Amino acid sequence: MNYAIEPATIPTLAVAGISERFPVNRIFCVGRNYAAHARDGQRP
Repeated sequence: MNYAIEPATIPTLAVAGISERFPVNRIFCVGRNYAAHARDGQRP
């Protein structure tokens, strides 16, 4: 198929134990020390 504008590639992640990949729309990363960083960012 011809596109007027090339569509964006779909981001995917590997799945442990199989060769297929999983398509993702959003990736959220939360650190294990999030609470400590939140306290650091507070102003008195």
